[in-house]
Amino acid sequence: MKRTDVFTKALAIAGTVLVLVPIAAPIVFSVASLIQGEGLRFDWLMPAELGSVALVGGVLVLIAALRAHDRRLLVGVTAGIAVAAPVAGAVIANLTGLANGEVEPGGWESAVVLVFFALFAGALIALGVEGGVVSRDLFRRNAAV
Repeated sequence: MKRTDVFTKALAIAGTVLVLVPIAAPIVFSVASLIQGEGLRFDWLMPAELGSVALVGGVLVLIAALRAHDRRLLVGVTAGIAVAAPVAGAVIANLTGLANGEVEPGGWESAVVLVFFALFAGALIALGVEGGVVSRDLFRRNAAV
């Protein structure tokens, strides 16, 4: 049974906001440091540092999609990528010696880890867009009834 109640809408909206916080935060802080005259300081690792916030948001978006029976596979696969990509990057960093300092940063090992980080950031952006689409569909369904 499709649920388009207030709880499902709140889950979708809150999840979308929480997923996009790790993407928006470094941009907001960079603009703030630029306005204060400190130069452009962009912390490109902040999405990974705020990964727990994104994880909670991803779970909320996934629950909303499951309750609404809307875009379940797409949201589930994207959430899975958002969880698996940083784990895979950390495993590769440990296996290659990049994590413990045996290998100097800048080689192919760093490039592989950065690819997984970029995949994580892309998955967060996609999950935020999907959460917005699920929210939009929930509100449209309610208006049509």
